[in-house]
Amino acid sequence: MMQFLCWDAHEFSTPKNKDTSMTATEKDIAKTIYNEARGEGLVGMAAVGSTIQNRYHLNRSYMGGHATALSQANQIAKDIIEGKHKDTTNGATHFATSRNMFSNLERPGKFEFNQQIGKHYFFNEK
Repeated sequence: MMQFLCWDAHEFSTPKNKDTSMTATEKDIAKTIYNEARGEGLVGMAAVGSTIQNRYHLNRSYMGGHATALSQANQIAKDIIEGKHKDTTNGATHFATSRNMFSNLERPGKFEFNQQIGKHYFFNEK
């Protein structure tokens, strides 16, 4: 089972997650997915989940409303914890809602643009 150190900057804007079958870690991942990509649909939320999963595999000490989106985020989080989630980002380790946020880092040795999914831009750490 994967264990994450999560920090949720949006804790006060997230609807309460009352799914009692989820661990606290799963709920944290679901809240992160929900807050970052709830308007992006299942594909966009899965991509954000992939990025969280990829960061975990780097062994870093950080991580990063709508009822249907929250339910989908819950499922993605469970799948990540259980090792059932397929990476949809080609190994992206970072994402942003603006490519400009990473423009100064897109140089040899830092980050490389991977792809855009919905309104999110995905990057690979070099």
